[in-house]
Amino acid sequence: MHYMIRIELHHTANYDSLYTALARRKIVKTISGSDGHTYELPTGTYYYFGNSTAESVRTAAIAAATEAGHPNAAVMVSEGSKIVWQGLAKVAYRKQA
Repeated sequence: MHYMIRIELHHTANYDSLYTALARRKIVKTISGSDGHTYELPTGTYYYFGNSTAESVRTAAIAAATEAGHPNAAVMVSEGSKIVWQGLAKVAYRKQA
């Protein structure tokens, strides 16, 4: 299942520690397009693909926010079979030497 997660942190604009905690749970801040490119999601918006329920994804997101020091973060999870977008920036990958 495809899930979009929106997390709003109160009283801070620094989402780095949150992203680190989310990444440990395989919740990412990028999404792959049907064109083969990977796109950066807007700040506070994340993506998860897996065999989980919306409730378990929400629980994981809340745990990550709490781990990052934001136990009162606003968390919303939506499940969808098709996700479309416009205007997202492509992720630029550097070739390793």
